[in-house]
Amino acid sequence: MFWRLPFCLFNRHRGDPSTVRWNGVNHVSHCRDCKAPVRKSGRGYWKRLSEQVEA
Repeated sequence: MFWRLPFCLFNRHRGDPSTVRWNGVNHVSHCRDCKAPVRKSGRGYWKRLSEQVEA
């Protein structure tokens, strides 16, 4: 949704449940709104994945 894109600008993403995978270190997915690769942080939020990890 377009109204959610400001959240993506502040690194608050929403993971797509159908694409969540465990890569051995983090749960990784793609953001529902901006399609960026994201990881689940320790507090349960989705953050942009800093390094490109192949799963």
